[in-house]
Amino acid sequence: MKLADRKKLSVHLDMSGLKQIVSSAYPLSTKRQIETSPISPNTSRLFSEKKLKVFQPLHSSKSRNINTIQNIISNFKSKVTREKENKSISIMSQFPLSVDQFIKLYNVTQTEIQELSELKQVFYYKETLIQDDGTNGQYLCNAQDHIRYQYEITSLIGQGSFGQVFQVFDHKTKRTLALKIIRNQEKLKKQAQIEANLLRIIREKDSLSQSNIVRIEDQFVFRGHHCIVLEKLEKNFFELLKQQKFRGFDYSSLRQFALQILVALNYLQKLNIIHCDLKPENVMIQDMKQKIIKLVDFGSGCIDGNQMYTYIQSRYYRAPEVLFGLKYGMEIDMWSFGCLIAEMHSGQPIFPGENEVEQFHLIMELIGEPTIEFALKCPRKKHFFDENGHPKKTIKHYRNPRSVKLHDLLKTTDGDFVDFLYKCFTWDASSRMKPQQALGHPWLQGVVLNKSSNFPDYTFIKNSKTQSNLLLREFEKKVPKENIFLKLEQTRTLIANNFMEYKPSMIQEIYSRSELKIEQ
Repeated sequence: MKLADRKKLSVHLDMSGLKQIVSSAYPLSTKRQIETSPISPNTSRLFSEKKLKVFQPLHSSKSRNINTIQNIISNFKSKVTREKENKSISIMSQFPLSVDQFIKLYNVTQTEIQELSELKQVFYYKETLIQDDGTNGQYLCNAQDHIRYQYEITSLIGQGSFGQVFQVFDHKTKRTLALKIIRNQEKLKKQAQIEANLLRIIREKDSLSQSNIVRIEDQFVFRGHHCIVLEKLEKNFFELLKQQKFRGFDYSSLRQFALQILVALNYLQKLNIIHCDLKPENVMIQDMKQKIIKLVDFGSGCIDGNQMYTYIQSRYYRAPEVLFGLKYGMEIDMWSFGCLIAEMHSGQPIFPGENEVEQFHLIMELIGEPTIEFALKCPRKKHFFDENGHPKKTIKHYRNPRSVKLHDLLKTTDGDFVDFLYKCFTWDASSRMKPQQALGHPWLQGVVLNKSSNFPDYTFIKNSKTQSNLLLREFEKKVPKENIFLKLEQTRTLIANNFMEYKPSMIQEIYSRSELKIEQ
């Protein structure tokens, strides 16, 4: 065969052209194997058009490369974020840390180092910007912020003129608690110290947690704000009424709640403590299923005989002696209790006055006029009475005395219930029913509390022997029988030391603490 004929049968491979075709048809990101070996002379083309169409990319090579770079950057950022989270979780798992270890691990500020100097361990930390207080000295914070390197803020429960209450998680005890942060104002801080002291005294005397009063867990000053840590409760009576569209409680629940509140008031009376602000918002549910409640918020509380304020109690629940500017005592809590129970029954306040004058006339409409002698001794009599001691007959607010019957107002036929409330609503505080008397009233006879609800005998202050026997029985349950007689004398000594009769020196103890400069 001639050479010219042989050339016609040869294959001429243009490698540069092949690479160009392959690169456009198969981007590098596809990672497909490309065949570049010579093909049989019998093949008409390097690749059939059909094959090329199958592997045709959806995007141009330029667009595909840009997307690939964006994916790489996105994956890198995700990896860095995961590494940071894992590092954070790893460090969190190391808590608690000593202060020295913590300072080495974290880039803390000089202010934080000064705060840490007062602590021994760090249980929780989230880097936050230390900022100035908000309006009227309010503490500014966000979710997951730390308080005193131990408590993690999870949510806001409520707020008021005193400050804010947050739900927090205690990383030391692994419990969910309530944290009350007081505004950075001297007057409020002083009252907060008194509240904390009252709660501490109550807790010390209530070692078995049977007083139906909220328990204080801790107190401290953090960044200029007085903080009180309390047990976390579910919701208050007002929220419960709102949930029920203000229809009131069923009769059985009403009596159980009334009994538990009276136990708390009786306990406070034995300690000479006045709550001063009993209302639906300050009675909270601890366990709705078991119908267990607790009395909260002693921000206006005081020791009887050491009253600090004259303007106390929310208006709907304000006792006559406070209304008229008279000297008040523990009896004001029983008036508020009567208003509270009536509202829990009907769903509406029994004396919803728009102002103090209307409040007076609403009370007078139900229980009649006060005596002239009572009226004339009131320091604020000019607002309510004329010069002869008779109620002023203002066109807008005047109501006929005793023109409303309690049976009709509460829509009840229970005579015992009506009598119970009338004994709470008296002009003269000295004739008002006391908590101990209320506990024995016929309306509450036969009330059975659930097993989780305790109805103890709080006569240990006046009768230490009864309390001693109670504690001895508790002691015998916990100590093995063979050790009872060995430790009996020690137990009697302990009881004698800790549960003596009430001493007035406790009043001075509380107020001496409150007068001290609040320091951390």
